[in-house]
Amino acid sequence: MSKHRVATVHCTVIAGKHGECTLEFIAHETQTSSERLIEPEFYRRDHPNGLPEGPHIELELFARPLWVGWDIHPHVHIHLDARTNRPFVCFTGQIKNETEARTLLRMWVRGTVYTWLTGNDFIPVQQEHGKNFGEYLRVEHNIEVVDIEFSSFMKERIRS
Repeated sequence: MSKHRVATVHCTVIAGKHGECTLEFIAHETQTSSERLIEPEFYRRDHPNGLPEGPHIELELFARPLWVGWDIHPHVHIHLDARTNRPFVCFTGQIKNETEARTLLRMWVRGTVYTWLTGNDFIPVQQEHGKNFGEYLRVEHNIEVVDIEFSSFMKERIRS
């Protein structure tokens, strides 16, 4: 019996000249690697000896600002699931709980908005600025995550 649960996540961000906008996600919480939605091969490149077991949250991008459009920019760190073509935050590590999911989303949303605005990959900028990455984006590019709101996790009734 699957213990797959879902929550909605609304992330409000200041996006430079576009002002405040919202990204929406579906957080999929599973208890075993066999319940995960993303194909196992995605995780195996960083976990060749087996996928981590235990709680894990996969973050599916559900809605993005209209000014972004629907094409996936080559530098945006989104993984399109090979089986369903659904877009997920590209992260192969284990996200054990909501607190870890919030931390990842804060970094990923800042970086993704930077990429959408500049066309550049955010990873080199993040590496260059380290712990000051968020401050750099706020000061130099007017990018700031204002709020991340999780709904309560509920058992998913229909799994597609």
